[in-house]
Amino acid sequence: MSRGLLISKTIIYGVAVGDALGFPYQFIGRKQRISNPVIDMGISIDNNGNKHYLDTDEIGLWSDDTSLTLCLAESLKNGYDLKDIAERFILWLEKGYLSAADVAFDEGIQTTKAIHELKDIIRSGKKKLLEDRFRKSSVNANGNGALMRILPLVTYINEMTLAEQFKIVQEVSALTHPHIRSTLCCFLYLRIASRIIDKQDLAEAIETSQTELNNLLAQNNSFMPALQEEDQRELHRLLHTNLSCGEIDPYKKADSEIYISSSGYVIHTLEAALWCLLNSSSYSETILKAVNLGNDTDTVAAVAGGLAALYFGYENIPEKWIRSLKKQEIFEGYLY
Repeated sequence: MSRGLLISKTIIYGVAVGDALGFPYQFIGRKQRISNPVIDMGISIDNNGNKHYLDTDEIGLWSDDTSLTLCLAESLKNGYDLKDIAERFILWLEKGYLSAADVAFDEGIQTTKAIHELKDIIRSGKKKLLEDRFRKSSVNANGNGALMRILPLVTYINEMTLAEQFKIVQEVSALTHPHIRSTLCCFLYLRIASRIIDKQDLAEAIETSQTELNNLLAQNNSFMPALQEEDQRELHRLLHTNLSCGEIDPYKKADSEIYISSSGYVIHTLEAALWCLLNSSSYSETILKAVNLGNDTDTVAAVAGGLAALYFGYENIPEKWIRSLKKQEIFEGYLY
């Protein structure tokens, strides 16, 4: 298997397994997860040592995070075509394309709204509107729906200049989440992934990527929109601090400067995923940490899972977790 195919396989399974492990537990708070942690695919344990098992139909069920990641990965097999990516997103929403349940499910409000807009744009024949969606910026478009699916793009942009990379990341992110915070989170995530692929130490990969992005922002490049004061404030910790030192105690104030949140806000999701990875020594430990943070468990685990698989290696993903994934036939093209 070529290096590129191995990277693609690692990304797809890393995201899908994290998504599947977290999906059944989403929107349950951190206090409950601490008292009843998930310890394996479909298994949690209470304070008395009693194990609780999910029903068979819930085990290995992956969500929109994986479906849209697969849509992007499948499109990139034929090169970069923004219209083709958008059309696959529409197929997923309307026909259940690359879904674990033959229909789209768990779709977010912003993602659904955006995909309907993409359909209108494609009907109009005005492809330039797809490329310019980042100009349709709304602070409400900062959920994690672009971040959760963006990782396959690293294999396409890795050898490009940073300006070229940023333009493409901005276009792909803005298909559903056209705001600079979402773009910057996606860009930082992909830069970290690129450095991991190049075998850089994890902490160094994150720190170097932070510095790289800060330098780009400081240069006032014409291809990067200016950050508003609120954007700078929101992004400060992600771009300037060591996230390994975050606090997850649910009894701490959630607005604390060091508190790691696991909400669906794109900045929170990326911070939480990096915290999990920085404080783990294996793929499985990373994913279980992500799920046991509670709240948006499937997406935090999917985002963390993609990086963890790249960092620890495909072979570090538990084989039984891979075998548990629903719709095994969808993944077969990434095995060889």
